[in-house]
Amino acid sequence: MPSFKPRISVFYGWWVLLACAVIQFYLGGTFFQGFSALFNPIQEEFGWTYAAISLAYTFRGFESGIMAPVVGILVDRLGPKRLLIVGVVVAALGFWLFSQVQALWSFYLIFVLMALGLSFASGVVTMTAVASWFEKRRGLAMGILTSGFGASGMMMPLVVQLVDGVGWRQAVVFFAIGAAGIGIPLSLVVRDRPQERARVPAEGPNRTTTAAPEGMSVKQVLGTRDFWLLSLAILFGGVAGSAVILHQMPYLDSVGISR
Repeated sequence: MPSFKPRISVFYGWWVLLACAVIQFYLGGTFFQGFSALFNPIQEEFGWTYAAISLAYTFRGFESGIMAPVVGILVDRLGPKRLLIVGVVVAALGFWLFSQVQALWSFYLIFVLMALGLSFASGVVTMTAVASWFEKRRGLAMGILTSGFGASGMMMPLVVQLVDGVGWRQAVVFFAIGAAGIGIPLSLVVRDRPQERARVPAEGPNRTTTAAPEGMSVKQVLGTRDFWLLSLAILFGGVAGSAVILHQMPYLDSVGISR
């Protein structure tokens, strides 16, 4: 008699993690990391100063900081899946509008729009989507998710080749197509909660669900010294890191290193 091998059931949280990590990898490589490759071509076409172009990146950081608490409230009320879909659609639209930019004011406005899309498709939203599926291995899951964004720098050689091969405007159009073609299907993989809204499953089959642990209230957190120290550390680390990422290619080009 033929023997049948039991099917191996993969815990669905790993698929959610993979989807969110790939979304962060793509958006990080094209928008956060990739803008450095667009810096000089934009400057050469429009003649804008480096300070004027850098100011758009400042708006991105400012908008992301302002929106973070709002995104946190929305993800609690609407769930990460809806926000992810909105985020990748807005990011794709922003990329396409970016390819049509002709004036500095529209450059700034469109940059804010793209930053809004990135806020909805990364950070708090993806972390919430993944964390709701994991209990025992939550730290590992968060590490893998963060690696998706960190590894996006590996896209830079491809981004540079694309920008130099077809021009920065057409390259940004391709970014838009990729954001929609990759981001939307992967967003549909994400499920807001594995079962009941107030319950989190353990990883793997035949594991009972346990009630989600109670945390501190917002007021309690804001009253702790550790929270503000951690916030300041992240703030200054983000400022320094973003400045280096944005200006690395313009600087290296200025000292004679080829793109």
